[in-house]
Amino acid sequence: TFAMTIVFMVLVFWRPQDWLLPWLYGWPLLDVITILALLALLLETRQGRIVFPRTPAIPLVCGLYVATLLSHLPHTYFQGVLNTIPDSFKPCFFTLLLLVVLKNVKQARIVAIVFVVMSSFMAIHALLQQYTGRGFGGQGPIMLFSTEKGWYSRSMFFGSFEDPNDLAQMLATSIPFTFAVMRRRTLFSVLLGLALTTLLVLASLATGSRGGMVALITVGGMMVFLALPARWMPWLMGLGLLGFLAACGMKLAGVLDLSARERI
Repeated sequence: TFAMTIVFMVLVFWRPQDWLLPWLYGWPLLDVITILALLALLLETRQGRIVFPRTPAIPLVCGLYVATLLSHLPHTYFQGVLNTIPDSFKPCFFTLLLLVVLKNVKQARIVAIVFVVMSSFMAIHALLQQYTGRGFGGQGPIMLFSTEKGWYSRSMFFGSFEDPNDLAQMLATSIPFTFAVMRRRTLFSVLLGLALTTLLVLASLATGSRGGMVALITVGGMMVFLALPARWMPWLMGLGLLGFLAACGMKLAGVLDLSARERI
């Protein structure tokens, strides 16, 4: 089950059918892998190799799925409920599957490595688009024009990360995992983490995403918090909350433009 889950993650990131192996386009690869993962999960559960964990994360994910459906009820938007059923089910189901199959630190590190390797792959693609005009598969960036910047590019990827904002969010999310790739904290592991972080930050900036910038600031702030003594955490989280409320105040005061207010 764990192996099928890793293959699923790699294909979601890599999307070879969109640029490397176009003859695979249209094949339900992810559906087949999901079915194989479910069959393996049933088998391993019967053998006692997998035990469903008792963690509040599982009912929280289930509650998230229900909440996405109920969010349309105040608007009496029944078609929205029908459209949301499959769209919300996929990420919620995968999250549940990942929570069930992760049994030890070794497997968690493998997941972290997949995040870092595939995000680095997408980051190289984004930087190639910015500096050469073409990424993998000959894909070019989005070209836009504004009176302030003139013509400028926004890097993107394929599949789930074809939108520059989604790509930027994923790159920012992967930054903390760069320091979990190596088993032990050594000078080499720290330098490797810093090099990969630099790559991901530069690629995130290449997307031109303001939401990605908010994500970078949030991730950076949380990493600084986690590097400090644990006993400081309640106070630091309080400061973070005050900072967020201050940003909301700027939103209400009209200091930020519409785009920035939406990101906040």
